[in-house]
Amino acid sequence: MANLIDEGKLNDILDKDVFELIGGQDLPEEKKKELYLKIAQTIHNRTIGRIYNQISDSEGQELDKLLETDDTAKVQEYLRNKGIDLPSFLTQEALAYKVEIYELFKNVQNTPK
Repeated sequence: MANLIDEGKLNDILDKDVFELIGGQDLPEEKKKELYLKIAQTIHNRTIGRIYNQISDSEGQELDKLLETDDTAKVQEYLRNKGIDLPSFLTQEALAYKVEIYELFKNVQNTPK
């Protein structure tokens, strides 16, 4: 099977900060913080969506109630009991989003002006 991913680029993507990947390492710290918060929210939303796709509607309603309590430990325990590896989901979604951002900026930079 052909390898679709350039391993050198993959290591670069995995090892570098997202701002370094897109050439934004010189952004002001306040702007970086703002963007990190947006990135974190996107990863959170994608992870939540993925979790809801893994559970039944009734389990989703139970999860809704737990999320309303703001008790992170109980939410994590509930997900563990459902066989959902939250840290793994978060890591996968973060890496997928990082690759998307990298590809988006790479394509934007290569667009003729």
